[in-house]
Amino acid sequence: MTLLIPQNDEQIGRIQDPNILRLAIALGEAQDLLRLSRCPAQNDPDMIELWLNTQRSEMTRQGYRRDIDSFNRYVGKELRSLTLADVLAYRQHLESVLTNGKPYSQSTINRRVNVVKSCLKFATQQGYLGVNPAIAVKLPQQPNAINERYLTEADVLRMIDRTENSRDRALLKLLYCAGLRVSELCGMTWRDVSQSDDGKGVVTVMGKGQKQRSIAIGVDLCRELVTMRGASAIESPVFASRKGKGHLDPSQVCRIVATAGKNADIDRPVSPHWLRHAHATHSLDRGASIKLVQTTLGHSSIQTTGRYLHSRPSDSSGLYLAI
Repeated sequence: MTLLIPQNDEQIGRIQDPNILRLAIALGEAQDLLRLSRCPAQNDPDMIELWLNTQRSEMTRQGYRRDIDSFNRYVGKELRSLTLADVLAYRQHLESVLTNGKPYSQSTINRRVNVVKSCLKFATQQGYLGVNPAIAVKLPQQPNAINERYLTEADVLRMIDRTENSRDRALLKLLYCAGLRVSELCGMTWRDVSQSDDGKGVVTVMGKGQKQRSIAIGVDLCRELVTMRGASAIESPVFASRKGKGHLDPSQVCRIVATAGKNADIDRPVSPHWLRHAHATHSLDRGASIKLVQTTLGHSSIQTTGRYLHSRPSDSSGLYLAI
């Protein structure tokens, strides 16, 4: 006779024979003990640290830690005590939270819940949890919001032209011309900037998943960077904090970009990622191949790059019709 080990209370409740029930429970408990003995983590902090260390990027680890800490503060339970209701309640909580008088965007809610789902899935795979309490949690599909972050070429040029500080102006140009993520820009040292004989330059950055890529930049921007470097050592950050204590912080970059957007009379708060979006859209508009844009931006999938083909509010096949 084959005895299937019950995996939940409902399956246990279906067993009628008391002897088989006792045996099934004993086997289930033995299976749990064996699973836990093989798990490399013995408590929640160890399990979370193990999960965080699967992420290659330090920026990703920091963001994931903030999100999982927020979840743990809200539920106030150990991971092994969590239920589906706890995860759903956290999602509802995020939907009701106001930040500066505004609710979280759907993308922020999805990101935070997906971080929780990732952690619990990993804990289950490692044998720390018997059942993943978040496996049934579904999130609504996010609309393509790129067109809401659309900057025209004139917008970008005004942002650059109206920025008086030479370092900040070079920062804006590099974000736009190289299509960099803010973490990539902040991590650059002068070792990552080189100039060829014809005056053009190449910047090398470390992107998502510790993937390195090199991006060509024009003569004028390269000349600005070389001038800005002066006598700085090759290990020095390209964009250093004003206090000289290392790399410029991403939050400082966000403030610089937001100020430039405000000075350019853009009526929405502009973030560094908007310049990355602008790079993709404008280069496609000017005839760059989608494959080249994918390589420049460091997208792992061409489908991600393809979203920019559908985000042009000034273009539509309807404009080609007779009426």
